[in-house]
Amino acid sequence: MKKTKATKVKINRKLLLKKSLPHTDNLPATIGMLKLTEKKIISKMSSEFKKVDAKFSQMDAKFSQMDAKFSQMDAKFDLMMAEIHRVAISVDEQNHRNKIVLDSHELLYTKISNFEAESNQRFKIIEEVQGKILLLKEKSPR
Repeated sequence: MKKTKATKVKINRKLLLKKSLPHTDNLPATIGMLKLTEKKIISKMSSEFKKVDAKFSQMDAKFSQMDAKFSQMDAKFDLMMAEIHRVAISVDEQNHRNKIVLDSHELLYTKISNFEAESNQRFKIIEEVQGKILLLKEKSPR
């Protein structure tokens, strides 16, 4: 097989198109071309806005999850505060009972102390009387 000249020469079509067409900045644009470009731009922007909207939807879902978690934490916090108040009331009641018992013990201690003091005085009087009786017995003739 013989190779022809046409097969030996490779044609660079892009280079050929660039050289053969005038510079595109200088070409006039038709309304159809502008509308087509506008549709492409709007389509591209629409798809990008859809992506952004999807991301915002994901963020909204995450915020909803966070709000639900905060609501759960608030409920647990409210339960904890209720329990703290219940314990505080119990402590106050116990303190009141303790005060009553302490007052009773102080009163009882005071009464016992007074009783001991009076008893000691009476024992001294009894001892003095016994001492006098013994002296009288010794002095008296039988």
